[in-house]
Amino acid sequence: QVYEGRWKGELKVSGSEIVSLLVLKESLPSREFLKILDDFIEEADKREPLDCKARLFMGGSATDEIELIAELESLGGIMVADSFCIGGRIFREGEAPQDGPLYRLAYKYLRNLMCPRMFDKYPQRKEFILGMIERSRAEGAILFHNKFCDLHGIDNVKIRMDLEKEGIPVLHLEKEYGAKADIGRLKTRVQAFLERLGK
Repeated sequence: QVYEGRWKGELKVSGSEIVSLLVLKESLPSREFLKILDDFIEEADKREPLDCKARLFMGGSATDEIELIAELESLGGIMVADSFCIGGRIFREGEAPQDGPLYRLAYKYLRNLMCPRMFDKYPQRKEFILGMIERSRAEGAILFHNKFCDLHGIDNVKIRMDLEKEGIPVLHLEKEYGAKADIGRLKTRVQAFLERLGK
């Protein structure tokens, strides 16, 4: 509901808020998280739309760095969709066809093969990312990989090439995990990317 609200209606929720919710989701029992989520949705519906220069897709390595996304969004581009490990990828696996917690857990692990370590699943990752970009009406994509994360580093090169063939501008960024230490360089590159988008 939160994701699709940003795709179909006015943009009232920032990407950094989405990352905050996703981090919280990993830290709380489901019942407690759902209460917070319901309150958040109710409050967000009453907001004025965000000032957004460009709608951005972000993806790549595990990224739970709320302040990093907030700093990059301060330049005017808002993350409207993602394919981070704890983010948009959670929508990929669908519902398990049988009941029972063990079966559902196995189904989730075996069917949601979105990590680049499953190299032969690249066509599914590409299809998923293109679908997210189309549904969210993103105007450009930023792909991250954490330093020494060779799997995402290699995968992002292929994704960048394929997205650009589809006419989608892409910025590929290598970063430290804990990228606030390098935020100046990252913001400079994102600002240049927004200018490339005509923003």
